[in-house]
Formats: sequence, structure tokens, C-alpha cells
Amino acid sequence: MSVTDTVLIGMAIVLIAGFVSGLSGFGFALVGAPPLLLIYDPAAVVLFTKLLPLMTAIIILVNAWDKIDRRTVAGLLPAAILGAVVGLPLLTRVPAPLIALVAGIVVTGFAIAVMRGWTPPGVATARATGIAGFTSGILLTLTGQSGPPVILLLTGRGFGPQPFRATAAGYFFLTNIIGLLVLILGRAVDRADAKDALALIPAAAIGAIAGQVMSKRVPPARFRDMVFMLLLATGIVAILTSVWAMLR
Repeated sequence: MSVTDTVLIGMAIVLIAGFVSGLSGFGFALVGAPPLLLIYDPAAVVLFTKLLPLMTAIIILVNAWDKIDRRTVAGLLPAAILGAVVGLPLLTRVPAPLIALVAGIVVTGFAIAVMRGWTPPGVATARATGIAGFTSGILLTLTGQSGPPVILLLTGRGFGPQPFRATAAGYFFLTNIIGLLVLILGRAVDRADAKDALALIPAAAIGAIAGQVMSKRVPPARFRDMVFMLLLATGIVAILTSVWAMLR
């Protein structure tokens, strides 16, 4: 495969991932990472899934800044940073596939339970915000997938489509900035990977704009179903990839 072919395929992938992210406020890494790993090395994909979602989040936030639940984001972020720090020592002690497997099972179970009408107890409390943020931070460090606890929190609180998208985008924007800074300070960003990432930004932005336009036409009930289908897919993908890694 030539460099040009790789870039064109990469653009098509991030266009779709950007659309999903613009539509729902999350899901870029879920949709984009698996196919990108087939044509780019893992280090490049880690960079892509930190930098490109920043572009999609900016597009959402420009038009929905006033819809962000700032209190929720403010409660999530410190707990997430603490969780990320706590998760660091576990990287060398617990096999990553095992962590991903447990996380995938928990996320899948929660998604199915909530889809069937179950509401997590105490979901409206500050304690629930802290737990979601802390768990999100640990998952960010260990698996790179920090979304499920936060998505469950927002849906459990009954956020409508626009506040949901804005609050999720605001939180993930900040956590992706932190992740990107860690990559840069750790000198894990290769110049060639950075060049490829920049080439993919326009496709991610176009996808996000299209997703945002479509989001205004999605009824709240259908939006909620779509969010849980994405969440369920996150759990299933985590289970399958972790089992595959353990069997190799």
C-alpha cells in the first residue's frame, strides 16, 4: 500500500469517526482506532485518537458552549486526574488485556441493564460524579478508553441530546489535551506521525460538522438509543480485543 493510499484510507476512516463523534459527542476512538490500527502503527493511532477528537470537540463546543453542564465537568476532571495517577502503577502490575476484559464486561453489563430501564442508584449525587471521573481516569491510563463511566453518568441523569453532547465533548476535550501533553512531554510523538495526524484533521473536521448538523434532527429517544448502542459496542469491542490479545 502506497503512502497516498494509506492517507486516503485514513481520511475515510476519520471522516466516519468524526461524524459519529459530532453526532453523539463521543466515540471517535471507538470507531476510528480499530481500522486505523490496520494501516498505521499503534503509536501513531494513539496520537490520532488524542489529537483528532480535539478538532471534533471544538466544532461541537463552538455551537453548544452554553449547553455544557460546567458543574459536572468540574466534578469529573479532578477525580479523573487522580484516577489517571493511581492507574499508572497498575500498568506494570496488571496485564492490560485483563483490565480491558474486566472493563468491557462491566460496560456491557451496565449498558444492557440501563437499556432495560435500570437507573444506577445515587446517580445525581456529587459522589457519583467523583466515582465516574475517578474510574474514567483509571481507564484512560490503562486502556485509553475513558468514556464509558462518564457516558453512563450523563445518560443516568437524563441529559438531553444537546447538553449531553456539549458536556461530553467538554470533558473529553480536556482529558484529550492532558493525554496529548503527556505524549509530547514523554517524547512519544514522532514527527512523521504528527505530519500524518495533521493531514487527517480536515477529514475529521468535515465529519464532525456533518454529524453536528445531523444531531439536530435526531429525536431525544432515538439519540438515547444510539448512545447506548455505541456504549454497548465499546464494551463488546473491549472484550473481543482483550480475549484475542490473551490468546495470542
